[in-house]
Amino acid sequence: MIPLKDDIPTLNKPIVRNYILAICVIVFILQIMSPGYRSGELFYSYGLIPSVLFANQQLPENIYAIPAIATIFTSDAALIKETPKALLYVFLATPVITAQLVGSAYFQAAGKALPALILTLLKQGFFLIPLVYILPKFFGLQGVWYSFPVADILATIVTLIFLRLEVRKNLN
Repeated sequence: MIPLKDDIPTLNKPIVRNYILAICVIVFILQIMSPGYRSGELFYSYGLIPSVLFANQQLPENIYAIPAIATIFTSDAALIKETPKALLYVFLATPVITAQLVGSAYFQAAGKALPALILTLLKQGFFLIPLVYILPKFFGLQGVWYSFPVADILATIVTLIFLRLEVRKNLN
């Protein structure tokens, strides 16, 4: 939200804020009007900066054939090639995990610290870390990617059990 006025009135005008807003609007308009906006070249050129600066490596020749997000952290061609498939696996159970997030937030809002802590730590602490070590033994590199949706689903199941027990307890 952009503050349009101060709660503390002063005689000074917000000159710096106005200039920053004007510059942001001008840069946005220039980006949209540039020919690289439609082809994606603009996003690749700015998205690749961290990879080039921190990895000190050349980027692959066919850079425009891959998603821009894959080039932000690395310039390794093999890793960039695997990124779309890995992202699919990692975010596969994202719609399901909302029940887990709401469940842990419920217990926190109800002032029940221990269930809230347990449910918050379920995915990363109790399920994801062990699964990242166990599943690659059976599935290789794919096991690392499988561990994310499996951890999401397991955390959601446990959260639903906690919520069901809480509802039964409150109804009786």
